[in-house]
Amino acid sequence: MGEIRRSIYALVGSVAESASYVRQRRGAGGKLTFELVTGELGGRFAPHGHTVRFVIAQ
Repeated sequence: MGEIRRSIYALVGSVAESASYVRQRRGAGGKLTFELVTGELGGRFAPHGHTVRFVIAQ
C-alpha cells in the first residue's frame, strides 16, 4: 500500500496547483481510488480547476 500511495503522490506532484486536495477511498468492487481536485484562484491564468481520478485495480 505504501508504494502505491508514494507513486500516486509523485503523479499528483507533477500536476498540483496552488490549492490541491487528495482523497483516498475504496470504490466499486473494492478498487482503490485516489481523487485529486486542484484549483487556482488568481495568477497568470483565469480561475480554474481540474479533477483527476486514479483507480488502482489490485
